[in-house]
Amino acid sequence: MAEENKPQNNQLFAKPEDLRGNYANAIQITVQDRDIVLDFISSVNVNGHVTSSLASRVFLNHFVAKDLAKLLNGVIAKWEESKYALPPTEPKK
Repeated sequence: MAEENKPQNNQLFAKPEDLRGNYANAIQITVQDRDIVLDFISSVNVNGHVTSSLASRVFLNHFVAKDLAKLLNGVIAKWEESKYALPPTEPKK
């Protein structure tokens, strides 16, 4: 088995307040020479007045960003297939 295919035994350590996560309904992406910056934004519209706040900012190098894009596309495709795939049709006789 190649090294990159071996399962990893990594543990994720996080503060309890970080485990709850943050809600975001918008994203802004900025490309820099060395990094791609993902700003996750929470926007609320109350009586026509939109208030937005930064939920989280993540810096990724270009390689990790490319891996993230592939992973997201795969996960979304599987989700769409499970939710929206047409049921198999019986062959006509």
